[in-house]
Amino acid sequence: MSMSAATIDHVVINVRSEMDTAVEVFRNLGFTMTPRGFHTLGSINHLAMFNDNYLELLGVPSDQSSSRSDLQESISGINGLVLKTNNADETFEHFKAIGVEAEPPKAFSRPVDIDGTTQHAKFRTVTARGDAFPAGRVYYCEHATPDLVWRPEWLQHENTMSSVYEMVVVDTDPESAFEAYHDLLGGTAGQESDNSRYLDLGNCRVSVLSDEQYRNRTGTLASELGDRDSMFGALVFTCENLSKLTNFLRTSTSGIEIRETADQISIRLHQFDTLLEIRST
Repeated sequence: MSMSAATIDHVVINVRSEMDTAVEVFRNLGFTMTPRGFHTLGSINHLAMFNDNYLELLGVPSDQSSSRSDLQESISGINGLVLKTNNADETFEHFKAIGVEAEPPKAFSRPVDIDGTTQHAKFRTVTARGDAFPAGRVYYCEHATPDLVWRPEWLQHENTMSSVYEMVVVDTDPESAFEAYHDLLGGTAGQESDNSRYLDLGNCRVSVLSDEQYRNRTGTLASELGDRDSMFGALVFTCENLSKLTNFLRTSTSGIEIRETADQISIRLHQFDTLLEIRST
């Protein structure tokens, strides 16, 4: 079967059992973070919502009572690229059609307090098996209740952040990795001046870089590939007013390394091995 080009639903940073610290870091950077969510799968989250996509901080309770041992045993950092789907069953068939093994659709929910009433945000996901995309978890999410996720009170951020713009993938074999992402996601292929390639997915792009290309781009703020074959190396956001973000950075420097240019601010969050790049719209 064929599918239209994927679009980004959200991106994920695994903060393991350090959720209290992580959500405070992002609030101090000027993000509006949703109240803590408790998934029926055992994980917890906070979201930074934008009009068409969002950032998820995902972890486990600090008492480690969660059944999500996969999160606790994984390293901290960017570990999820999540695409939109309106039909998880069709998406599962798409995985089969391109020869990528995937977990069958999985349903779960989390309670959401809306005006004093508890409702339940419901989801179904289809996830590629780990060895297909070794940078991290790549999966599709079907929202049964998007009105409980995209709430108007959560869409405005004091730092004027407006969208997830790009996921940066770093791979020891960037050509093969790019083809794998292209087969799954579709999109329009493009190439940068450094010969790195990207997929334009409409509301976001996925770029695939060699380690050398990545280090040339990010300099001393780069994460270490180490003995890994692949990793998610950076999340890129758009911002309507970089000076608003700069105001927050003046008071939010603990554990953070910053590099500023005329049209971009790069922020390394050392505790969570995460690089954020913020570009002016």
